[in-house]
Amino acid sequence: EARAEAEALRARLEAEIRDEMEDRRAAWRAHLVAERAAFLATLQREAGTQVLEIVRDVLAEYAGRDLSETLVARFVERLRALDEGTRAGLADAAGRPGASARVETAAALDGAQKAQITRALHDILSSRLPVDYGEDPGTGLGVRLTIGEHHVEWSAVRYLERLKTELGEILDAGLRTMTPAADRARDRETA
Repeated sequence: EARAEAEALRARLEAEIRDEMEDRRAAWRAHLVAERAAFLATLQREAGTQVLEIVRDVLAEYAGRDLSETLVARFVERLRALDEGTRAGLADAAGRPGASARVETAAALDGAQKAQITRALHDILSSRLPVDYGEDPGTGLGVRLTIGEHHVEWSAVRYLERLKTELGEILDAGLRTMTPAADRARDRETA
């Protein structure tokens, strides 16, 4: 009878240990799956960021004279096509006493390019608006106009930032769709 009780106790303890070991193995597998998903997400984000940085560098490197002329022409076109609300805000800011416009680009503009932008600003907003020009590498391939508290900007950097945001959203959505059940099924397939 004692032997039977000892054997039952041993069997029960072995079963408990097996169950505990299986629970630990399952937790360990789940942890590995989570770590792998986090690693892949980080890797994808880093790869996406690197692609964006390379594109940004290429754009900056090729932002030569021809590209600057095109950039100025596109900026003037966009100024002329401003929506009424934006145009009214800029015009209101330009009409205030002591107002001036600040135009910034990554590389210095030549006199003809500055004159083209100044003419457009005078035609569109106010003929008495003083225009100051400066460089800001942060604009990348683009132009930023600031008048008082109002500003407009058109640049490749904004497109790249939008691409970066969209890439992050896609990665986040992909991670949210990974369910624990799918992870367990994938683990069984690889085991």
